[in-house]
Amino acid sequence: MPENKVFPWVEKYGGATDPVKHLRSFVDAMAVYSSDELVWCRVFSLSLKDEALDWFHSLPPRSIDGFITLRQLFSQQYASNRSQGLTYTALVRMKQGREESLKGFMERLNRTARQVRNVDQRLIVSALTTALRPGPFVDYLYEEEPQSMDELQHKLAGFIRVEEGRAYRGDQADEGGSNVKIGRDRRGEKRSADGERRSGVKRGIEVQRAQQYFHHTPLSAPRVTVLEEALRANLLTVARSPTPRGADESKHCRYHQNMGHSTEDCVALRDKLESLVQAGHLREFVQRGNPGPREIPGRHGGRLPAGQRVPPAAERTKGGGSGERPLRGVINTISGGFAGGGASSAARKRHLRNLHSVNKVGIARRTMPTITFLDEDFHAPDPDQDDPMVITAIIARYSVGKVLID
Repeated sequence: MPENKVFPWVEKYGGATDPVKHLRSFVDAMAVYSSDELVWCRVFSLSLKDEALDWFHSLPPRSIDGFITLRQLFSQQYASNRSQGLTYTALVRMKQGREESLKGFMERLNRTARQVRNVDQRLIVSALTTALRPGPFVDYLYEEEPQSMDELQHKLAGFIRVEEGRAYRGDQADEGGSNVKIGRDRRGEKRSADGERRSGVKRGIEVQRAQQYFHHTPLSAPRVTVLEEALRANLLTVARSPTPRGADESKHCRYHQNMGHSTEDCVALRDKLESLVQAGHLREFVQRGNPGPREIPGRHGGRLPAGQRVPPAAERTKGGGSGERPLRGVINTISGGFAGGGASSAARKRHLRNLHSVNKVGIARRTMPTITFLDEDFHAPDPDQDDPMVITAIIARYSVGKVLID
């Protein structure tokens, strides 16, 4: 035994962890204490405890002739505790949790990657595209794939700062919103302090603003493609917006760089692209055969007046073709009775006075074209039917249905 040397400290092994790691720690500590392996055999029991110490004392006398033999016996005894090395499959199976932040997931990924031996760094980068939830960082990985972990970590730091900033602003907004007093109106519905009723919209669902134009020029390419060209030509800049809590994470907006709605359904992007088209840009994406943006008569120039919004698509009557303008609504009318004098009571009184006027010079009748229906035009199943007919016409972009009473 060496003199004037303090025995090195080694964490004691109890039989529940990896024996290879304990042997490695013991050998490293004994290398500075003594080079004699017989000494290692003599003091090895000082690094054991509990079940492992009982096993050591159960060895038959004179059964160990060197440290190599002791190492083999120890490894065989606790071989079931060896930690299995991870493979690249463990990285591929990793998925970012629904509420897991980008920083937390990357820390978990790095811990796993360190346990995979001889893994190519480019494989780690490629595994990220399927492991992460859709978002701005995934878009970056598809556009500019990093070639090394150093480059990845450099870019990742910026995205993490943006995510943490959004989370901080979201927490502040929640704290501010919690101070709003909630009352009840006469019908029992909840009202906020400013008098606005809560209509049952779920918290966290993004409500887009009303669109600025009621007609958008048909485009020959998806809006995400037109957006990329506008960004490349510096005609637009992305309007980053934080993702609402509880938003639909399966939909990602390239323009707002958040989740909750898709790029194709983004109302703000539709208006931005329409403004560029009306300004003479993006002509190559205007659908062929379309005359381009038409100026709508009126002082609004095709835009909706302030405070007016376009009704949702479900409330509009669908047009026949992709290039047709949507209808404003449907007007159903029933006409009958005396209509010769006019539609109003004043017009009918004026018509009656004209009938009693014998000295007034007659006005020549306007000629009307003759409309003739032949037998070939009759398609009714019953030739004697006398049901009222409904004729629908498009008037001022309204579907007007009139019931003709015979």
